[in-house]
Amino acid sequence: MTGWEASTRRYSFGTAVDLPALLNEHHIEFLDVDDTRAVVIFTEAILNVEVDSGSLDHADVVEVAVFEPPADIDPTDQEALRGLIDEFVDRVATWAGTSVTHRD
Repeated sequence: MTGWEASTRRYSFGTAVDLPALLNEHHIEFLDVDDTRAVVIFTEAILNVEVDSGSLDHADVVEVAVFEPPADIDPTDQEALRGLIDEFVDRVATWAGTSVTHRD
């Protein structure tokens, strides 16, 4: 895999999370593409968030990829891209008051 596909990661939350409500509450810009997909701007990065189990407002399992990294991250640095995704998902879990497990 190359590009954003290589940095895709899957996670499961301990309890379902309402992504739009959490993102709105914490002033994170996003565009809901459909019931299971959103494009999120997080720390100057553009993330693709797809719900594999549930919906955006009741997400159990999500897959997150970096479409566009922030200027301070080399787009070929897979470790940094994975770290950015982990940071986003960890924050969502913290805001929701639930646990999160990496599923790759």
